[in-house]
Amino acid sequence: MASERERLAAEMWRIDVQPWVEQSILELGSFHRIVGAGEAMLGPWGVLADALMRRTRPLARPGRLPLAFILAVTADAVHALEYAPRAREGVKIRREAARWPRGGLRAEVREGERDTIVALEWDGGSARCRAGINARSVAQLLPPLREG
Repeated sequence: MASERERLAAEMWRIDVQPWVEQSILELGSFHRIVGAGEAMLGPWGVLADALMRRTRPLARPGRLPLAFILAVTADAVHALEYAPRAREGVKIRREAARWPRGGLRAEVREGERDTIVALEWDGGSARCRAGINARSVAQLLPPLREG
């Protein structure tokens, strides 16, 4: 369950996120993708790899998500939006990174000693993320990961 502080932050961000989403947002939260050793070694070249992947894969079939993104859940879809924080003034949305039908993105929350990890899975990809503001509430609205 989200704390009151997380709920207030998510509501403040809603003003910046809603113009990027056609339907009314049911819930939104921030996630921070955990990078693997190979990706970390790319360093500044990782930006180039991301740009090339965006050109070869349409929104409906994302290969990987940005490092910092917001998931916005609507009645019919889940939108992943790359963002940058703007201190106490909400967020700046940079682009829509991916979009799935509501059942197309699955999630599982794993509570760790130091961090809460959210495992995301979709057809053609997956990501492990650190839970940010209101992430648990978003994950509860998504179907669970597939067994196997």
